[in-house]
Amino acid sequence: MARRVRRRRAARARRHRRPGRRTPPGQLPQLHAAAGHPHGRLIRHPGSARGTTGAEPAGSSACQASCNRHQYGRRVLQTINAVLVICGLGLIFVLVGGGTAIGSRRFRRRAHRAQGLVVGLKPSSPHDGTAYYAIIRFTTRQGVHVEARTHVASNPPPARPGRQVRVLYDPDAPTLIRIDNLMGRGTLLGLICVVVGIATLFVGFVVAYQELWV
Repeated sequence: MARRVRRRRAARARRHRRPGRRTPPGQLPQLHAAAGHPHGRLIRHPGSARGTTGAEPAGSSACQASCNRHQYGRRVLQTINAVLVICGLGLIFVLVGGGTAIGSRRFRRRAHRAQGLVVGLKPSSPHDGTAYYAIIRFTTRQGVHVEARTHVASNPPPARPGRQVRVLYDPDAPTLIRIDNLMGRGTLLGLICVVVGIATLFVGFVVAYQELWV
């Protein structure tokens, strides 16, 4: 009886080792185990080749997903920094322009008007003559003769020498004067700064929307 059992096992082992049937290298331990099994069943082990090859794509996909998350995080951080810089510049322009416009309006409300004569120009800096103040001579309502420079320097100058201009002066400090026009009062400069600031803020919001929400 024992001899018959050994013959059956040997015959089953020879059938698994036939030349026409190629066995994958990873399944050799499984075939040997099947040949030695009393019922000849194929037993799969956790360390078989199929389980090993199936783990490789999962690991590579997880690594790729991690790299993608890292790159996305860096891009989001760079976008946030750029948006903060752009919006910060826009906010500065808006604040400066708004402050200039408000200051010009307050000065115009308390100022007195007088007719003046431009007697000269003064550079804004001794080493840089790209902007000039106009020096104006005028007489206040109290009959005091005053000679002072304008509040805003510009290029071209706000007025040429020898020209008659209308000035606004502070009754408490007559040397604080401004030429009575949009540029001389500072209103135009304030409006330009506000418009530039709003445009810069709009650009920052557009960049943030396209990069973070779209």
